[in-house]
Amino acid sequence: MDIITYAALQKLKRSLYSVRVDAGAAISALKVVKIEDNLAYAASSTISGDSGKIVGIATTGADLGASLLVRIMGEMSNDVWAWTPGPLFINETGDLVSTPPATGFVQRIGRAISPTKIIVDIEQPIMRI
Repeated sequence: MDIITYAALQKLKRSLYSVRVDAGAAISALKVVKIEDNLAYAASSTISGDSGKIVGIATTGADLGASLLVRIMGEMSNDVWAWTPGPLFINETGDLVSTPPATGFVQRIGRAISPTKIIVDIEQPIMRI
């Protein structure tokens, strides 16, 4: 029987929760990402066409055509974050925010579990009429 180390298990778990996709435009790290025509773009809550296309959060930045790693589910951390535990949403610039946007569609991207950790768990968008 093969034995797997805890570190190897965590690395495998992270790889199952992320995907690599080519950037259709320059994307900054930690932006909410949508997929169109098999390419990644920063999403926006004010563009109704982005509703239903959001797949995750960019874990790194990428230039046009470069490979981008996108976290599609699971835990993610960043030492710069200062969240209060609770739900996280996409805003008009593709950033995570703790309050739903006032305009456009509302989509929960995950939840903060500590000041520097979130769980990515993308829910269905809610369209405003």
